[in-house]
Amino acid sequence: MTLKNEHKVFKSMQEVKDANKASGLYFFDEGNMKFFKSVIETELISSRWFITSELGPNFGALREFSVREVVDQSGRIKTVDRGFKSSEEAQRSILNLLGC
Repeated sequence: MTLKNEHKVFKSMQEVKDANKASGLYFFDEGNMKFFKSVIETELISSRWFITSELGPNFGALREFSVREVVDQSGRIKTVDRGFKSSEEAQRSILNLLGC
């Protein structure tokens, strides 16, 4: 089974992390995650999207939630939307992407 453009369907966040690292990418790098106080909030949604939250140096004291997309078999990650105040708001954005 593949994503659009014949991309691999990932079954877990661990598979995405492994592919990202094996491709020489740094999205899930421990230093990056620590710097932004980034948390992966969900497992994969429809083998493609997931939600993170960040508390980086420019975000103040509030955690912001972002919708991320796995765009290809390398595990490359694209930010689809961000600035949500809750995980629930970000999940609604994904439902909109799914046409629900």
